[in-house]
Amino acid sequence: MTERKFKSEDNQKLISQVIEKSRKKGYIKTLPKHLTQLLPAIHNVELYLSFYGNDQCSHCITCSGPHRKETLSPLNAQKIISNIALYRIKNFIIHINGAGNYEFTHSPIKAALDKLPQPPLPFSNEILADYNQQMLNKDESASWKKIDTEEKLNFNRPSIRLSGGEFYCWPHQIEGKILTEAERLICQQELIQRIHQKLPEYDIWILTNGRFAESQEQADRVIQHWQVPAHLRTSNRIRISLSIDPFHAPPHYSNHKQMIKRIWQSALKHLHHAPYIYSLARKKIFLAGRALQQINPKCHFKGHLHDQVNDLFSESVHLETEALDLEKNNGCDEVKGFICSTHNGSFLANNLYIHPQGNLAYCCACVGNYGDFIHHPEETLKNMVTDPISVMLRHGKSAACLMNMAIQLDPSLDILKNTSFPAANGTICYQLLSGKRIKHK
Repeated sequence: MTERKFKSEDNQKLISQVIEKSRKKGYIKTLPKHLTQLLPAIHNVELYLSFYGNDQCSHCITCSGPHRKETLSPLNAQKIISNIALYRIKNFIIHINGAGNYEFTHSPIKAALDKLPQPPLPFSNEILADYNQQMLNKDESASWKKIDTEEKLNFNRPSIRLSGGEFYCWPHQIEGKILTEAERLICQQELIQRIHQKLPEYDIWILTNGRFAESQEQADRVIQHWQVPAHLRTSNRIRISLSIDPFHAPPHYSNHKQMIKRIWQSALKHLHHAPYIYSLARKKIFLAGRALQQINPKCHFKGHLHDQVNDLFSESVHLETEALDLEKNNGCDEVKGFICSTHNGSFLANNLYIHPQGNLAYCCACVGNYGDFIHHPEETLKNMVTDPISVMLRHGKSAACLMNMAIQLDPSLDILKNTSFPAANGTICYQLLSGKRIKHK
């Protein structure tokens, strides 16, 4: 498949036509009236610091790589953390329930993974499932504790994921000046310390492909900058999420096993938690981003680096393509948000996906735009609740209607026609919101 850029004005016109038709047909729902306020609080955050990276993977949902220049400046990254702190769930609870503190349960599975002295090679399906579950904090519930009362809350411990092309490479440049490794590491260290200061209840996940670990000395030098000095530490925890799959090349003159062992040793020494493994092995590749351009959706797909990672897993690596079924899945989970209920009132909460340019995106593919979160955070949060496309994507039936109307107006969106994939799928949504069109070669 090849990608072509749809004219932005034509794509915006198409989106406007879809919205107009949807309003007339009553597909855009209203919000519950019992909520204390309609401005959503912030729960989990995916902060895409840059699309620049030291690798170019054929499955990348944001098309990151060495060719991309979009980078969030350190100053704007600091502003974003301050804005998150201002609108996070904790402040909403204090406003409704009065002063108090979070209490979080602790997962015994996570405690065991944190202390693993060596990487559990080869990785089994079971341990990969444990890593995936624990990175979402699904086993850790929250409550609000006051002097004489404790109220259980309907969400888990919040987290912030430092993501993008590659955290180690951020910021690649500032105002056109290419930064040295030493300069980048200082910026990374300052950002992590800012999060510790402003968001003490948040877990911090550093997403990396690990390619910086060309030697044990190099791994130590980098990860040492990611720790927080003892006198600044708070209750939050910082961990490395190490992406291992057939698409990621190992460091120069090394293999994946050597890389993993170096990072494991450094993480335990400096961060006091073992790394977590994020892997696409035995999972499905969603057809968005670069995967939509480079992977044939009509057949199974094996990574080009199959031989390099095969001995890391207890079963052979086999990946399948999938177009997210928006109707069967009852809409897109990443735009939905949820209602936080307390004895004294209820309010909306949402997860955030922040683009390297500082705008709020709809989802992890960094498409859609709620507005400028750096300079107008409250306005962009309100837009999350009222944006008509986002509203339709929250429910299966309205999402299906949205996709069908878009195809009627622009048949070129339906690139999976006459396949076994569902009619209302994420591939259509990605093209509609990104303005990109994919054509078969």
